[in-house]
Amino acid sequence: MPVVAQCKFSTAPSGTLTPSDLTGELAKIEDLHARGLCEGYLVLTNLRVTGRTRAWFVEGVRKRGPKAALILDGPWICTQIEKNWNLRRDVPRVYGLGDLSTILDERRMRQARALLTSLTRELETFVPPTRIEWRATRSRTTDSFCSWENRPVGSRRSPRCGA
Repeated sequence: MPVVAQCKFSTAPSGTLTPSDLTGELAKIEDLHARGLCEGYLVLTNLRVTGRTRAWFVEGVRKRGPKAALILDGPWICTQIEKNWNLRRDVPRVYGLGDLSTILDERRMRQARALLTSLTRELETFVPPTRIEWRATRSRTTDSFCSWENRPVGSRRSPRCGA
């Protein structure tokens, strides 16, 4: 079954697809169906689609011959991207679905909230390390060992690190 896919994207994805945006498609569908090239018609758009516009279009397509018609709107496309990690990975290459910085910022915020929520107990008891303890931590990654040296009462202990 030959299916024709048509993309109707707008630079302002917060709008709504109207019948006037699709009127030109109906004439093309009739011609394609007459030549045996169209038994189904799919419209992809980053705009919202009302139920009335969807019903009008499906009825118009069926009157011209094809048996199937479908409109996949912006919210549907965004849902597919959110559900599929492969698509999320490729978001920078998907255009017309909204501001990329907003998409990435929202994802980062959700990830940060989830991380902070999972670390609540640890963060409640977290004591920040001193400068000396940071030095010891850095030394452990660059040197082969680091040991703590006890000092007399009243002074802080300090690391002794080396290769």
